[in-house]
Amino acid sequence: MKRIAGVLLALVAVSCAGGKEGPTPVGQGSAIPVDRAHEFGLPEEFPLPEGATEANLVTSGTETINMRFIVDRSAEQMEAFYGTELRKNGWRVDSVDAAAELVITIGFEGNGWTGTVTIVKQTPPIQVVVTLRSETLGPEPPADG
Repeated sequence: MKRIAGVLLALVAVSCAGGKEGPTPVGQGSAIPVDRAHEFGLPEEFPLPEGATEANLVTSGTETINMRFIVDRSAEQMEAFYGTELRKNGWRVDSVDAAAELVITIGFEGNGWTGTVTIVKQTPPIQVVVTLRSETLGPEPPADG
């Protein structure tokens, strides 16, 4: 479980690093109701599963949005949900990588954003991390290697 938490923390930290302003936890850094995430900057077209809880949202101005939530479904059910619901809501799914040991990653774009949904492979309830980057920022900078 420590390894999964470390992966999620790294995902959120890397996603926030590119903004011009520092990351800002929404709602004083505390959990927000998932059904209110759109009020805090998540695009209205972005689908959220029923029953999701414990949402944490971090923004970097209006350029990047990172959200983590818990849902009592399997990783495979969430992969199917996002594969269907993203397309229904005007997003184009660019990639699905389920080969990794710990996570399933879905890449998508549309509605002025590019992003990923990272689904942690664990016994339900599972963690899901959503990262959105405004297309006005241009392409993602290359990772240092």
